[in-house]
Amino acid sequence: MVWYRRGWGCVCGLLVALGVVAALLAVPVGALVPLFVLSGVVGLMFALVTLQSGTDVRARDRLWRVVTLALIAGATSVAGAGLLALIGPSALLIGVLAAAGSPIVVRRFFAKAEKHDELREQSTVMLCRQWQRSYDELRAESALPRRLEIVQQRARCLDELERRDPAGLQAWLASNASAAGDPARFLTEPPAHD
Repeated sequence: MVWYRRGWGCVCGLLVALGVVAALLAVPVGALVPLFVLSGVVGLMFALVTLQSGTDVRARDRLWRVVTLALIAGATSVAGAGLLALIGPSALLIGVLAAAGSPIVVRRFFAKAEKHDELREQSTVMLCRQWQRSYDELRAESALPRRLEIVQQRARCLDELERRDPAGLQAWLASNASAAGDPARFLTEPPAHD
């Protein structure tokens, strides 16, 4: 993943450099300065909000990251304007492809696929136990990011139970199921595949 992240960063860096050069040649400077400043401020605010919860990062490193993200946001907006001036609406497609290919998106896509495979290997009884345990974990957890992970885990659990026995899961839900309830008595174990 390190090589992918570096390659993606190089490609995006080249696109931003090309876009900035195109912007300087094709877009009036009077329009670029406000665009850079406004985007930089938005990037700065976003960085402040997202990096605020990281207590393990030193203040100087956090400041450096915030400034870097603000500059990247400003430069990316200017580059976008330049690419739009250079190649027209096709620049939007390039932006969407760059965002969709970002290491964060790719990592989450593959992590989600791995977690679904992991759930498919568990028995239905184990999935029901995991569902019940996750309720207790959710009630005990106070950190918002971890609570979100638990909610996503619970959603994947329900998806897998529905994939195995849609009628059984619907019967459980129709029986005034509780968030802490055990759906096991409504579900059948799928046949083993050879």
